[in-house]
Amino acid sequence: GGTVALGVKMYYAYEAAGVEAAQEDEHNETLKEIHDTRLAKAIDKAGWSLYINRNCPWCVRQQQEFVGSSFDVLNVIACDEDPQACASLQLEGVPTWYNEKTGGKLAGFMPNNVIAKNLRIPV
Repeated sequence: GGTVALGVKMYYAYEAAGVEAAQEDEHNETLKEIHDTRLAKAIDKAGWSLYINRNCPWCVRQQQEFVGSSFDVLNVIACDEDPQACASLQLEGVPTWYNEKTGGKLAGFMPNNVIAKNLRIPV
């Protein structure tokens, strides 16, 4: 009898720990989305746009750096949908960040912390 009761208690403790871990993951995901949304707004305000191709794996990965709806805040131009916009900038590849105000360009995938540093965005 005692062994079964102990097993049940351990099972419930394990389940509770799993629920807590899931809640913590959800909380961290929410915090990351808030941070990413702030970053995206700052990037947009500074004049940066992201040029991508929808089928480009590195572009998809760049998009995934922004959790939840934070990516929707960015000004994104899909070169496969608007080739003229990309041709006029003479982009060497995608993803490329382009600053409408300064004419600055940064090409290649970058994690968000690197984006903030390279685009000189205070976070």
